[in-house]
Amino acid sequence: MERTKETRACLLVSDDAIRYCTGRGGRILRTGRIGRRENVTEALRAVSELFPEGEAPQVCLLADTDRVCLIPQEWFEREDADRSLALGGIAARPSDELVVTEPVAGIVAAMYVGAEPWPAVRTLFPGARVVHPLQVAAAWRRTSKPSVEAFLCGGRVHLNVSAGGRTICARTQPCRSEADLLYYLNRLRIEYPDLKFRIGICGEGAHEAAKAASRRFPRVSVLRMSSRGAGKDAAAEYLPLMRVCHENY
Repeated sequence: MERTKETRACLLVSDDAIRYCTGRGGRILRTGRIGRRENVTEALRAVSELFPEGEAPQVCLLADTDRVCLIPQEWFEREDADRSLALGGIAARPSDELVVTEPVAGIVAAMYVGAEPWPAVRTLFPGARVVHPLQVAAAWRRTSKPSVEAFLCGGRVHLNVSAGGRTICARTQPCRSEADLLYYLNRLRIEYPDLKFRIGICGEGAHEAAKAASRRFPRVSVLRMSSRGAGKDAAAEYLPLMRVCHENY
């Protein structure tokens, strides 16, 4: 298998922080977190892999927002993006940027983003590709067995439900506690009573969340990605970012 020689970088932009991951040739070079109270521009410029002296990396921004609408590619029309969001009860704010992503796994994401630190990151990486965490999960989770992937980050959980090798449900919900996560998982069990899900949890506090979920649900595990250069904890916390930086994404 040919290894890519280009450096890839992925930044997850949340309300509370920016998380980043860089990789090259199947190896993770660095993962890190920049808090909102820090000077975002200076802190990001200090990450040498993001601003190397030589060739710039391929940069992907993950927008950690629940103000998103996922639409199958064959049904989507660019001019209907605002209307699709409005139908979902999502209204634009004065500072919002309407972002429409390219299709990922046959899914287009239309979303409103705009709260800091998003504008600062967009200014630093004006040509970066933008996707939503739910699209990354949909592209990667191709198992035929029913499964739920829960990615915890920034006070939200990104839930992707798949069965038969395709996504059947994807949603982002506020999630401030383990009780919130357990509630959402139970709701999915009620909505899809015939599917015996395997539950995989990644992101912030994944180990504790998986332990709590395993007391109530069967077949619960911590999702992580085996990759050179990443420790066990980082492989779970930064999983979606590592997938984007992976050579097979």
